[in-house]
Amino acid sequence: DWSSDVCSSDLNGGEDIRTSPPFSWILNARIVKAKELLIGTSCLSISEIACACGFTNLYHFDRTFKVHTGCSPTEYLQTFGNNF
Repeated sequence: DWSSDVCSSDLNGGEDIRTSPPFSWILNARIVKAKELLIGTSCLSISEIACACGFTNLYHFDRTFKVHTGCSPTEYLQTFGNNF
């Protein structure tokens, strides 16, 4: 069974997806995608990245991102982003 080889806690920021609520897993997946877009895309604004990751409110995106990563999307981009 391939699923036994996958560490389910790695998929949800250390939280076991088998026991966490589905919304928690979805929110984490959105943050992971946002991090990928922030460091890998120079043509999208933070607002566009928020929308692409399923956030309809920029304030909510900014606050949620900061809770999960410890920094705002702007700070994350300045720290880890590519300087094109």
